[in-house]
Amino acid sequence: MPLKVYLLILLLPFSHLCRGQIEVDTSFRSISLKLTLGDGYRSLTFRKNGESDTAIFLNYFVSKNTQGKTNLSDEIPNIRTLWDSAAQLIPIRLTSANIGYPLEYDDVLQNQIAAFNASSEWKAHVNKNGKKLDYKLIRQVMIDHHVYGPFEDLLSDYGYTLTDLSTEKHGFVTNEKLKELGRSPDEVIPVPYMVWLAISIQ
Repeated sequence: MPLKVYLLILLLPFSHLCRGQIEVDTSFRSISLKLTLGDGYRSLTFRKNGESDTAIFLNYFVSKNTQGKTNLSDEIPNIRTLWDSAAQLIPIRLTSANIGYPLEYDDVLQNQIAAFNASSEWKAHVNKNGKKLDYKLIRQVMIDHHVYGPFEDLLSDYGYTLTDLSTEKHGFVTNEKLKELGRSPDEVIPVPYMVWLAISIQ
C-alpha cells in the first residue's frame, strides 16, 4: 500500500516568502513528492533501482496551469527543496533524469535558440540539407552548449555531472513562437519533445 505523508514547509525562493505543503507518496518502486504553491503544483519523483531502495531516476513536473511562463532557473529552489526532503527518506544515487523539454521553460528555450544559432555544425547542416532533423547533431549541440545549464549547476551542487542526453519526438520552433520572442522567423531551431538526461557522479 502506498504511504502518503504531508509535510508543512517554509520556502525561501530568491527574495519572496511563501508557504507550501509537500505531499509524499511512496511505493515499492518510487517515491513522489508534490509541492503545492498557490493554484499550481510541482512534483518530483524518484524511481528506485529494481529490488534496491536506492533511487536512480529523477522526474520533475510543473503543473499545466503554471507552464508557458516558467523559467527552469526559478524552479531550481523547488527542486532542491523536494530533493532534500526525499534524501531524508531514501538513498539517492542518480543515473538519469527527466525535467521537461525546452519549450516548457522560457530560459531553456532561449538557451536552445542561442545554442543552434551559435553552432557552426548546425549551420552547415542547414545550408546543405535545409530544414531537416539530425538527431545525433541535435543532442550534441544541446550538450555542448549547456541548454539545461540551471539544472547542471544544481547537479554539481549534489556531486553529479550531466554526461549525455537522449531525445524523441522532434520538431522545430514555430515561426509564431520565434516572432513572439522577437526573433527572425527564418531561424531554424530544432526542439525535442522528450528529453532524458544521463547523469554520473563527479
